[in-house]
Amino acid sequence: VIQGKAGSHKSRLMEIICSCILSISEKTDFVGFYKFFWTEVFTLLYVDTERNTKDQLPLALQKIIGKSGFPSDKQPENFDYISMIEIVREDRLEVLKAYIEHIRKTNDGHLIIVLDVITDLISNFNDPRESMKLIDYMNSLINSQNVTFLCIVHENPSSGDKARGHLGTEIMNKASLQMQIGFEKTKKNEDTDLIRVKYLKTRVGKRPDPFHLVYSDTKKSLVEAGSDFINDVTQSRKHLAELDQVKSQLLDVLVEPKLRSTLVEELIDYFGCSKNTILERLDYLYVNHVSIISKDGTNHTLKKRKDGRSIEYYLSHTAAELDLKSN
Repeated sequence: VIQGKAGSHKSRLMEIICSCILSISEKTDFVGFYKFFWTEVFTLLYVDTERNTKDQLPLALQKIIGKSGFPSDKQPENFDYISMIEIVREDRLEVLKAYIEHIRKTNDGHLIIVLDVITDLISNFNDPRESMKLIDYMNSLINSQNVTFLCIVHENPSSGDKARGHLGTEIMNKASLQMQIGFEKTKKNEDTDLIRVKYLKTRVGKRPDPFHLVYSDTKKSLVEAGSDFINDVTQSRKHLAELDQVKSQLLDVLVEPKLRSTLVEELIDYFGCSKNTILERLDYLYVNHVSIISKDGTNHTLKKRKDGRSIEYYLSHTAAELDLKSN
Protein backbone atom coordinates (compact mmCIF):
# COMPACT_ATOMS: atom_id res chain seq x y z
CA VAL A 1 0.00 0.00 0.00
CA ILE A 2 1.16 3.52 -0.84
CA GLN A 3 -0.45 6.22 1.28
CA GLY A 4 -0.18 9.99 1.22
CA LYS A 5 -2.12 13.22 1.27
CA ALA A 6 -3.78 14.71 -1.82
CA GLY A 7 -1.20 15.97 -4.32
CA SER A 8 1.71 14.03 -2.83
CA HIS A 9 2.47 12.14 -6.09
CA LYS A 10 1.14 8.75 -4.94
CA SER A 11 -0.01 7.79 -8.43
CA ARG A 12 3.25 8.95 -10.02
CA LEU A 13 5.21 6.70 -7.65
CA MET A 14 2.88 3.82 -8.50
CA GLU A 15 3.41 4.50 -12.22
CA ILE A 16 7.17 4.14 -11.75
CA ILE A 17 6.71 0.87 -9.84
CA CYS A 18 4.47 -0.42 -12.65
CA SER A 19 7.08 0.53 -15.25
CA CYS A 20 9.67 -1.35 -13.21
CA ILE A 21 7.44 -4.44 -13.13
CA LEU A 22 6.88 -4.33 -16.89
CA SER A 23 10.49 -3.41 -17.66
CA ILE A 24 12.24 -5.38 -20.41
CA SER A 25 15.66 -4.63 -18.89
CA GLU A 26 16.86 -5.68 -15.44
CA LYS A 27 19.59 -3.03 -15.43
CA THR A 28 17.24 -0.05 -15.43
CA ASP A 29 16.94 1.94 -12.21
CA PHE A 30 13.46 3.19 -11.28
CA VAL A 31 14.19 5.76 -8.51
CA GLY A 32 15.99 3.04 -6.58
CA PHE A 33 13.71 0.13 -7.50
CA TYR A 34 15.05 -2.67 -9.66
CA LYS A 35 13.23 -5.54 -11.31
CA PHE A 36 13.93 -9.08 -10.17
CA PHE A 37 13.43 -11.25 -13.22
CA TRP A 38 11.64 -14.53 -12.73
CA THR A 39 10.21 -17.08 -15.14
CA GLU A 40 6.63 -16.84 -13.92
CA VAL A 41 4.10 -15.53 -16.43
CA PHE A 42 2.32 -12.43 -15.07
CA THR A 43 -0.15 -9.74 -16.14
CA LEU A 44 -0.35 -6.24 -14.69
CA LEU A 45 -3.85 -4.78 -14.38
CA TYR A 46 -4.33 -1.07 -13.62
CA VAL A 47 -7.69 -0.11 -12.08
CA ASP A 48 -8.10 3.68 -12.01
CA THR A 49 -10.88 5.60 -10.23
CA GLU A 50 -9.76 9.25 -10.38
CA ARG A 51 -8.31 10.42 -13.70
CA ASN A 52 -10.40 11.47 -16.67
CA THR A 53 -10.29 9.19 -19.71
CA LYS A 54 -9.84 12.02 -22.21
CA ASP A 55 -6.21 12.84 -21.48
CA GLN A 56 -5.11 12.16 -17.86
CA LEU A 57 -5.39 8.36 -17.79
CA PRO A 58 -4.12 7.82 -21.39
CA LEU A 59 -1.07 9.97 -20.61
CA ALA A 60 -0.37 8.02 -17.41
CA LEU A 61 -0.65 4.70 -19.26
CA GLN A 62 1.66 5.95 -22.02
CA LYS A 63 4.25 6.95 -19.42
CA ILE A 64 4.07 3.53 -17.74
CA ILE A 65 4.58 1.79 -21.08
CA GLY A 66 7.28 4.18 -22.33
CA LYS A 67 9.37 4.01 -19.14
CA SER A 68 9.23 0.21 -19.18
CA GLY A 69 11.12 0.15 -22.50
CA PHE A 70 8.23 -0.43 -24.90
CA PRO A 71 7.12 2.06 -27.57
CA SER A 72 4.61 4.34 -25.82
CA ASP A 73 2.00 3.64 -28.52
CA LYS A 74 2.28 -0.16 -28.23
CA GLN A 75 0.53 -1.83 -25.31
CA PRO A 76 2.46 -4.83 -23.87
CA GLU A 77 0.55 -8.11 -24.02
CA ASN A 78 0.80 -8.52 -20.24
CA PHE A 79 -0.61 -5.08 -19.41
CA ASP A 80 -4.30 -4.21 -19.19
CA TYR A 81 -6.34 -1.45 -17.58
CA ILE A 82 -9.83 -0.25 -16.74
CA SER A 83 -11.33 3.08 -15.64
CA MET A 84 -14.07 3.18 -13.00
CA ILE A 85 -14.66 6.92 -13.19
CA GLU A 86 -18.00 6.65 -15.03
CA ILE A 87 -19.26 3.73 -12.94
CA VAL A 88 -21.39 4.59 -9.90
CA ARG A 89 -19.65 3.70 -6.65
CA GLU A 90 -22.30 1.21 -5.58
CA ASP A 91 -21.48 -0.93 -8.62
CA ARG A 92 -17.70 -0.67 -8.69
CA LEU A 93 -16.88 -3.74 -6.61
CA GLU A 94 -19.06 -5.93 -8.82
CA VAL A 95 -17.48 -4.41 -11.94
CA LEU A 96 -14.03 -5.13 -10.49
CA LYS A 97 -15.01 -8.75 -9.91
CA ALA A 98 -16.37 -9.04 -13.46
CA TYR A 99 -13.21 -7.46 -14.89
CA ILE A 100 -10.91 -9.89 -13.06
CA GLU A 101 -13.10 -12.86 -14.05
CA HIS A 102 -12.93 -11.67 -17.67
CA ILE A 103 -9.12 -11.53 -17.55
CA ARG A 104 -8.98 -14.96 -15.91
CA LYS A 105 -10.78 -16.55 -18.89
CA THR A 106 -7.64 -16.16 -20.98
CA ASN A 107 -4.98 -15.81 -18.29
CA ASP A 108 -4.17 -18.25 -15.49
CA GLY A 109 -0.81 -16.70 -14.55
CA HIS A 110 0.13 -14.28 -11.79
CA LEU A 111 -2.13 -11.20 -11.67
CA ILE A 112 -0.67 -7.97 -10.26
CA ILE A 113 -3.63 -5.67 -9.69
CA VAL A 114 -3.22 -1.93 -9.02
CA LEU A 115 -6.13 -0.26 -7.20
CA ASP A 116 -5.80 3.52 -7.62
CA VAL A 117 -7.59 4.61 -5.36
CA ILE A 118 -8.90 1.71 -3.28
CA THR A 119 -11.33 3.80 -1.20
CA ASP A 120 -13.16 4.80 -4.40
CA LEU A 121 -14.20 1.19 -5.04
CA ILE A 122 -16.97 1.29 -2.43
CA SER A 123 -19.68 3.87 -1.73
CA ASN A 124 -18.73 4.49 1.91
CA PHE A 125 -15.17 3.84 3.05
CA ASN A 126 -16.23 4.45 6.69
CA ASP A 127 -18.74 1.59 6.59
CA PRO A 128 -17.20 -1.53 8.21
CA ARG A 129 -19.51 -3.88 6.31
CA GLU A 130 -18.67 -2.41 2.89
CA SER A 131 -14.98 -2.20 3.74
CA MET A 132 -14.75 -5.82 4.87
CA LYS A 133 -16.66 -7.00 1.79
CA LEU A 134 -13.89 -5.57 -0.43
CA ILE A 135 -11.06 -6.76 1.82
CA ASP A 136 -12.55 -10.26 2.13
CA TYR A 137 -12.79 -10.45 -1.66
CA MET A 138 -9.15 -9.42 -2.01
CA ASN A 139 -8.05 -11.94 0.63
CA SER A 140 -10.05 -14.66 -1.10
CA LEU A 141 -8.26 -13.98 -4.40
CA ILE A 142 -4.85 -13.87 -2.72
CA ASN A 143 -5.44 -17.21 -0.97
CA SER A 144 -7.14 -19.06 -3.82
CA GLN A 145 -5.34 -17.63 -6.84
CA ASN A 146 -1.95 -16.21 -7.75
CA VAL A 147 -2.74 -12.54 -7.12
CA THR A 148 -0.86 -9.52 -5.74
CA PHE A 149 -2.56 -6.20 -4.98
CA LEU A 150 -0.80 -2.82 -5.15
CA CYS A 151 -3.06 -0.22 -3.53
CA ILE A 152 -3.12 3.55 -3.22
CA VAL A 153 -5.00 5.22 -0.37
CA HIS A 154 -5.41 8.85 0.69
CA GLU A 155 -4.47 10.02 4.17
CA ASN A 156 -6.91 12.03 6.22
CA PRO A 157 -6.16 15.73 5.54
CA SER A 158 -5.62 16.58 9.21
CA SER A 159 -3.88 13.41 10.45
CA GLY A 160 -0.21 12.54 10.10
CA ASP A 161 -0.13 8.92 9.05
CA LYS A 162 -3.70 7.64 9.23
CA ALA A 163 -5.19 6.28 6.02
CA ARG A 164 -8.69 7.44 5.13
CA GLY A 165 -11.69 5.76 6.70
CA HIS A 166 -12.36 2.30 8.09
CA LEU A 167 -11.21 0.77 4.81
CA GLY A 168 -7.90 2.64 5.06
CA THR A 169 -7.33 1.33 8.59
CA GLU A 170 -8.16 -2.25 7.64
CA ILE A 171 -6.10 -2.31 4.45
CA MET A 172 -3.09 -1.12 6.45
CA ASN A 173 -3.59 -3.93 8.95
CA LYS A 174 -3.64 -6.48 6.15
CA ALA A 175 -0.82 -5.03 4.03
CA SER A 176 2.52 -6.80 3.73
CA LEU A 177 4.26 -3.55 2.85
CA GLN A 178 3.16 -0.03 3.73
CA MET A 179 4.81 3.07 2.25
CA GLN A 180 4.12 6.74 2.87
CA ILE A 181 4.89 9.54 0.45
CA GLY A 182 4.81 13.22 1.38
CA PHE A 183 6.62 16.55 1.25
CA GLU A 184 9.36 17.44 3.70
CA LYS A 185 8.49 20.53 5.76
CA THR A 186 10.23 23.80 6.50
CA LYS A 187 10.80 25.17 10.00
CA LYS A 188 7.39 26.85 9.67
CA ASN A 189 5.76 23.51 8.80
CA GLU A 190 5.29 24.48 5.14
CA ASP A 191 5.77 22.06 2.24
CA THR A 192 9.08 22.06 0.39
CA ASP A 193 9.72 20.56 -3.06
CA LEU A 194 11.53 17.61 -1.48
CA ILE A 195 9.48 14.42 -1.34
CA ARG A 196 10.16 11.71 1.21
CA VAL A 197 9.13 8.08 0.77
CA LYS A 198 9.10 6.23 4.08
CA TYR A 199 8.49 2.56 4.83
CA LEU A 200 5.96 2.41 7.66
CA LYS A 201 5.71 -1.37 7.76
CA THR A 202 7.08 -4.52 6.19
CA ARG A 203 6.39 -8.12 7.10
CA VAL A 204 9.62 -9.28 5.48
CA GLY A 205 12.85 -8.29 7.21
CA LYS A 206 13.95 -4.89 8.48
CA ARG A 207 12.27 -1.73 7.24
CA PRO A 208 14.38 -0.06 4.54
CA ASP A 209 15.57 3.50 5.11
CA PRO A 210 13.50 6.40 3.73
CA PHE A 211 14.53 7.88 0.39
CA HIS A 212 13.95 11.22 -1.27
CA LEU A 213 12.49 12.22 -4.63
CA VAL A 214 11.64 15.44 -6.44
CA TYR A 215 9.23 16.16 -9.26
CA SER A 216 11.00 16.98 -12.51
CA ASP A 217 9.01 19.37 -14.68
CA THR A 218 11.27 18.47 -17.61
CA LYS A 219 10.64 14.72 -17.36
CA LYS A 220 7.10 15.16 -15.99
CA SER A 221 7.92 12.48 -13.47
CA LEU A 222 9.55 11.80 -10.12
CA VAL A 223 13.33 11.52 -10.02
CA GLU A 224 15.82 10.86 -7.25
CA ALA A 225 16.70 14.02 -5.31
CA GLY A 226 20.30 15.22 -5.25
CA SER A 227 22.25 14.96 -2.00
CA ASP A 228 22.87 18.72 -1.81
CA PHE A 229 19.16 19.50 -2.08
CA ILE A 230 18.33 16.85 0.54
CA ASN A 231 20.90 18.30 2.94
CA ASP A 232 19.71 21.88 2.38
CA VAL A 233 16.15 20.96 3.32
CA THR A 234 16.73 18.45 6.11
CA GLN A 235 19.55 20.34 7.83
CA SER A 236 17.34 23.41 8.21
CA ARG A 237 15.39 21.50 10.89
CA LYS A 238 18.43 19.90 12.51
CA HIS A 239 18.71 20.31 16.27
CA LEU A 240 15.72 22.66 16.37
CA ALA A 241 12.60 20.81 17.53
CA GLU A 242 11.37 23.98 19.18
CA LEU A 243 8.41 23.55 21.49
CA ASP A 244 5.86 25.06 19.09
CA GLN A 245 7.18 22.84 16.28
CA VAL A 246 6.86 19.73 18.45
CA LYS A 247 3.32 20.73 19.44
CA SER A 248 2.36 21.18 15.78
CA GLN A 249 3.84 17.83 14.83
CA LEU A 250 2.10 16.04 17.70
CA LEU A 251 -1.26 17.16 16.31
CA ASP A 252 -0.33 15.37 13.08
CA VAL A 253 1.15 12.15 14.43
CA LEU A 254 -0.88 11.56 17.62
CA VAL A 255 -4.31 11.18 16.05
CA GLU A 256 -4.37 7.84 17.85
CA PRO A 257 -2.33 6.75 20.92
CA LYS A 258 1.23 5.60 20.21
CA LEU A 259 3.91 3.77 22.13
CA ARG A 260 6.60 6.13 23.40
CA SER A 261 9.30 4.32 21.43
CA THR A 262 7.35 4.73 18.18
CA LEU A 263 6.52 8.38 18.80
CA VAL A 264 10.10 9.27 19.77
CA GLU A 265 11.45 7.50 16.67
CA GLU A 266 9.07 9.41 14.39
CA LEU A 267 9.92 12.77 15.96
CA ILE A 268 13.66 12.09 15.76
CA ASP A 269 13.21 11.13 12.12
CA TYR A 270 11.19 14.28 11.42
CA PHE A 271 13.35 16.84 13.26
CA GLY A 272 16.73 15.16 12.84
CA CYS A 273 17.64 15.88 16.45
CA SER A 274 18.81 13.75 19.37
CA LYS A 275 16.65 11.38 21.40
CA ASN A 276 17.33 13.40 24.55
CA THR A 277 16.00 16.57 22.90
CA ILE A 278 12.73 14.87 21.98
CA LEU A 279 12.34 13.29 25.43
CA GLU A 280 12.95 16.68 27.06
CA ARG A 281 10.28 18.33 24.88
CA LEU A 282 7.73 15.59 25.58
CA ASP A 283 8.46 15.65 29.31
CA TYR A 284 8.04 19.43 29.44
CA LEU A 285 4.72 19.29 27.61
CA TYR A 286 3.46 16.49 29.84
CA VAL A 287 4.60 17.80 33.23
CA ASN A 288 3.44 21.37 32.62
CA HIS A 289 0.10 20.42 31.00
CA VAL A 290 0.95 22.72 28.09
CA SER A 291 -2.00 23.57 25.83
CA ILE A 292 -1.75 22.18 22.30
CA ILE A 293 -4.38 23.94 20.21
CA SER A 294 -5.47 22.50 16.86
CA LYS A 295 -6.55 24.57 13.84
CA ASP A 296 -10.23 24.24 14.79
CA GLY A 297 -9.52 25.73 18.22
CA THR A 298 -9.70 22.47 20.17
CA ASN A 299 -7.48 22.50 23.25
CA HIS A 300 -5.40 19.35 23.87
CA THR A 301 -2.83 18.29 26.42
CA LEU A 302 -0.23 15.55 26.18
CA LYS A 303 -0.95 12.51 28.34
CA LYS A 304 0.74 9.17 28.90
CA ARG A 305 -0.31 5.84 30.36
CA LYS A 306 1.02 2.32 30.76
CA ASP A 307 0.26 -0.26 28.10
CA GLY A 308 1.54 -3.45 29.66
CA ARG A 309 5.22 -2.81 30.26
CA SER A 310 5.36 0.02 27.73
CA ILE A 311 4.43 3.69 27.97
CA GLU A 312 1.89 5.10 25.54
CA TYR A 313 1.36 8.78 24.67
CA TYR A 314 -1.93 10.34 23.55
CA LEU A 315 -3.61 13.72 23.20
CA SER A 316 -6.45 14.45 25.56
CA HIS A 317 -9.26 16.94 24.99
CA THR A 318 -9.21 19.09 28.15
CA ALA A 319 -12.86 20.12 28.03
CA ALA A 320 -14.01 16.54 27.57
CA GLU A 321 -12.01 15.42 30.63
CA LEU A 322 -13.57 18.15 32.78
CA ASP A 323 -17.05 17.09 31.65
CA LEU A 324 -16.29 13.48 32.60
CA LYS A 325 -15.09 14.52 36.06
CA SER A 326 -18.15 16.71 36.68
CA ASN A 327 -20.46 13.83 35.73
